[in-house]
Amino acid sequence: METEATLEAGEWVLNGEKYWIGNGVSGDYITVYAKTEDTDDRHGNHSLILVPTDAPGYEAEPIPEKMAYRASEQAHIVFDDCRVPAENLVGERGNGFKMVAEFFNAGRVRVAAHGIGLAAAAIEEAWDFVHEREEFGRDVADFQSVQHDLAEMRMEFESARALLWQAVDHVQRGEDAERWAAMAKAKATEVAAECAEASIKLHGGRALLNDERITRVYRDVRMPMTYEGVGAVQRDLIYRNF
Repeated sequence: METEATLEAGEWVLNGEKYWIGNGVSGDYITVYAKTEDTDDRHGNHSLILVPTDAPGYEAEPIPEKMAYRASEQAHIVFDDCRVPAENLVGERGNGFKMVAEFFNAGRVRVAAHGIGLAAAAIEEAWDFVHEREEFGRDVADFQSVQHDLAEMRMEFESARALLWQAVDHVQRGEDAERWAAMAKAKATEVAAECAEASIKLHGGRALLNDERITRVYRDVRMPMTYEGVGAVQRDLIYRNF
């Protein structure tokens, strides 16, 4: 994290770059995480600053077409002596890391919910397809191996959803929030990927067609596994809060 902000004559002066910033081109404001303190304490040397996107020295360009999440805009942003008023500081100076860390608990629960939605879509597509297609004079759904695949998908989906509801409860009450949010995020997003993979296999060659819903689901499950921390990060948090 290299973007810096210095306080000069009642203004924050920002310099640096940011990647993968949602709505960085079309949004009116963004919240910037920047280094503001001259200290080696990585938990106390960053702050959050609200930056209007029409501020002088703010330049943003869309990141080129992505494999997935095509409806979501991400931007590459450059700050070149970008100046905003000192009162645009969000919260306390130097407290940015703690604020972001608290946000992650709620954010990871939302990502887990996203994973649950993608898993449900994968199951719906698999169910509909195998009940509408015939092979060897039988409905594809009549084959035991297909039934077992669907049963496995449903079991994993329900276990992930139950874990999500527990995580929501713990985050709302502020009890063991980090551990439960990490467990829900890792489980739900990985289950989404597993369900999408299983559904793709059941679709056979039709899964190669871009206009199939399962094809989009298969692409889109990659991102929730990545943002708000990959699975290895979630497992670090789970162990640390064991």
